[in-house]
Amino acid sequence: MGRGSSKLRELPPQTAIACWREIVIKAIELDVQVVLLSGDVVDRQNRFYESHAPLEQGVRDLASNGISTVAVAGNHDFDVLRNLHQAIEVEQFHLLGTGERWESLELTHQGETLRLDGWSFSSPYVQTSPLATYPEQGDDADYHIGLVHGDLEGVGSRYAPLALKDLQEKNVDGWLLGHIHKPHLISQSKGPWVLYPGSPQALDPGEPGIHGCWIIESESDDQPEFLPLSTVCYESLVVDISECEEAADVLGFVFAKAKTTAMDIKTQSHAGLQAVALRIEIIGECSDPASVREMLNGYEEWGPLLDETSVWIDKLQVTILPRLEKSELRQQTTALARAFQLLEELDSDNLSRDSEKLYSELARKCRQQCNKYRGIDHAEDFVDRILPSLVRLQLSRIVSDLRRQRDE
Repeated sequence: MGRGSSKLRELPPQTAIACWREIVIKAIELDVQVVLLSGDVVDRQNRFYESHAPLEQGVRDLASNGISTVAVAGNHDFDVLRNLHQAIEVEQFHLLGTGERWESLELTHQGETLRLDGWSFSSPYVQTSPLATYPEQGDDADYHIGLVHGDLEGVGSRYAPLALKDLQEKNVDGWLLGHIHKPHLISQSKGPWVLYPGSPQALDPGEPGIHGCWIIESESDDQPEFLPLSTVCYESLVVDISECEEAADVLGFVFAKAKTTAMDIKTQSHAGLQAVALRIEIIGECSDPASVREMLNGYEEWGPLLDETSVWIDKLQVTILPRLEKSELRQQTTALARAFQLLEELDSDNLSRDSEKLYSELARKCRQQCNKYRGIDHAEDFVDRILPSLVRLQLSRIVSDLRRQRDE
């Protein structure tokens, strides 16, 4: 809470607080017994005051309908959520595991017992696994869930590293995790399910896909069921325009692909979806890449493509190549041939020793720059994620420009 969906135009703010209200309404409508929150409920940059009233109102509305709220704190709200819990004097609101100590809570409904084990952050960084202190004990509850905020398979992480193997060895029916904003369910025929519910409201392009909350039935063999709620969906789309005969055909081709993708997302989501924000990368070959890039320049703002749902092109990246004599270029040593060969190596993920040295040096310099900015907590992950596409983009432009210069 305290944040809203970014990169949107001409729409009212789409906020996490509004999504929380929808979660409360849906929980009451479905007559659930408990709402579970797996940390980072509050954004640390907005903290106490903006979030207090809507969180308290939601907790009270749930409690008045016989619904408990149980939370653990994450690295973003380790102190804020504790203060909010103390300020909201509602008996049915529970914060588990303060002080980084496991704490259990049992709830009973119609003769059935639910046991919840929770662990909360008490500082921004935790470099040891919370599972190292998880209490091994007998379990006579009908259903058993563990709640912990942490970094799954994040060896060496500063955010409570968790190993999937360790989670699956515990005597629980399921694990509810916080920290990763993208929804992800891991289930198997034996052992507990492991769920990152993700951020219920998609907040930025780094959180692609349809977001919402999850419903868990009390039968131990059931898996959590996804319920779309986010009013915004961010998605990446790769469009290969190689089949376009003329440069003039590209715009309509890309437009049609974007509209089809948005329609598919709307079909899979829910009636409350307000916006789809697309990041489009255009790849392939054409006779005149420069003309295509010029024609597509400025087409990020397409506006509404579907009834009642706006579709925005958040980012349009063109990495197309001229139609090349590939077999000849692979044998040449010209600048054009070398740039093309580098691009092929990068696409095949099989860099030569010299290329690997160049790429490693570039990555080192990028990380060095990222670390100068306090707001980038994951410089290593950030560079690893964006550098391949950035290098491909630059190489494709170099190849196109060198080919045009040669032809001229």
